[in-house]
Amino acid sequence: MANVRSPIGTVAIGLAIVALASASGALGWWVARSRVKIDAAATTIASDFRLQSLDGGVLGPSSYPDQVVVVDFWATWCGPCKVQTKILAMLVAELDAAPVRFLAVNVAEDEQLVREFVGREPFPYPVLLDADGEVANNIGVFGLPTVAIYGRDGELVFQQAGVADKPTLLRLINDELGASVGDPAEDG
Repeated sequence: MANVRSPIGTVAIGLAIVALASASGALGWWVARSRVKIDAAATTIASDFRLQSLDGGVLGPSSYPDQVVVVDFWATWCGPCKVQTKILAMLVAELDAAPVRFLAVNVAEDEQLVREFVGREPFPYPVLLDADGEVANNIGVFGLPTVAIYGRDGELVFQQAGVADKPTLLRLINDELGASVGDPAEDG
């Protein structure tokens, strides 16, 4: 019996290839877009935010003048966010004496849920509540986790969706400090 392909099967395979190529292109666009520096208009909005912290204070990047501020946007349901938190916890310990501060911004979740989660899995830095997700939306957080870095001048200088590794974060922090702190050889 000869191997004969039906026209319907050939069309289905062709459509599957086109769909896969389109999805790959869209993913590539999104990944490339998520690692760009923020434009000047966005930095003013992004740098001015202040949110309630779980301990009752109100904090944001401007709470730490002349320091580099690393902000982690996360949610309790996000598995990769837990990985990002572990990487940032290593940096917190390593950079204790450096002028670098860390903030965690929970995006669009109920305060009680966040409190319970943080009670089970504590953060070594303040946790802020973006209950309606407005700050994350204004900054352009389209995926979790997202890490943002603010320079010593308070300007948003870097933002990346997805898990940011320790060597990359350390390099960016050192660039902003104009000094070498931490151990860039360690993986995170």
